[in-house]
Amino acid sequence: MRCQRGMSLLEAVLVVGLFAILSTALFGMFHWGVTQFFLGASRQSAQSQAARALAVLEKTIREAPRDSVGLATGPGRQVTAGANTFSRDGVVVATLSNWSDASLYDVDGVPRWDRYMIFYATNTVPTGELRRVLIRPANPVVGPWILFPGGYLATPPLPTGGVIEQSTLLADDLLHFKISPAASGYRIEMIFQARASNGKEEFLQTNLLVTPRNADT
Repeated sequence: MRCQRGMSLLEAVLVVGLFAILSTALFGMFHWGVTQFFLGASRQSAQSQAARALAVLEKTIREAPRDSVGLATGPGRQVTAGANTFSRDGVVVATLSNWSDASLYDVDGVPRWDRYMIFYATNTVPTGELRRVLIRPANPVVGPWILFPGGYLATPPLPTGGVIEQSTLLADDLLHFKISPAASGYRIEMIFQARASNGKEEFLQTNLLVTPRNADT
């Protein structure tokens, strides 16, 4: 008759210990994979938002008349998130309601500007939105919009002295949006945030120097 020996206490403890170590390692690898997946997805979203925002800003400002550009900057357009202070600036430029409409050009092909385009960052924390707003002004476009930024640039903006025809969200992972005059145009700085499920953060910074092409209104 064969005698079967059971597992000793020491062997049982070793098996349980090895199983616990293996389970912990597998869980750690799974958690790391999930974290990296969400961080990668968030990073890709931030990169897409940055590329889209830069493309729209560059095209709109480049096509605008230089003397229609108005800025909303300074301490009143700053927010504090943690230990950092970020700018949430705004910019307005003249534009056309329809670039294909021949009636909006004079005989020399100079545009008759009839709309204002506003880009502004909201003041929510930790991240804000970058929005684009198309305004049909109450008065003809002859230079910078006199109602901008005073009394207008808020979250959301109010259609004082004009009608909002379109409002578009360009980005919602925005930390920093700063625009300042440069020697040949305007410098735009943006910082976007990518966040993983465990709270790990990465930051994407972009810079753009753009010069308005049209010098006359």
